[in-house]
Amino acid sequence: MGLEFETEIAEAQVARGGPATGSVADLWRNRDFKVVLGGQGVSALGDAVSYTALPLLVLALTGSGVLMGVVGILQTLRTCSLASSPALTPTDTTGAA
Repeated sequence: MGLEFETEIAEAQVARGGPATGSVADLWRNRDFKVVLGGQGVSALGDAVSYTALPLLVLALTGSGVLMGVVGILQTLRTCSLASSPALTPTDTTGAA
């Protein structure tokens, strides 16, 4: 196949809403992508702070390293159980059967 023919196929696919090629630079020009990426970054930072601060708060309030460890283990179990639960995984957001 010639390059011109392949270019025509790619243009037709894009016109139909099919596969499109893009670059990383295209993503950084997209405002929605930057908003979602920034929100995910803030959320991850908040999770990390919470995961660190809660056991330290328990230690400061109770003075017990054992209770601090229990809180840390419970946080880990909660995270693992929620991440692996198929009932909490969104599969269909349209409501269509």
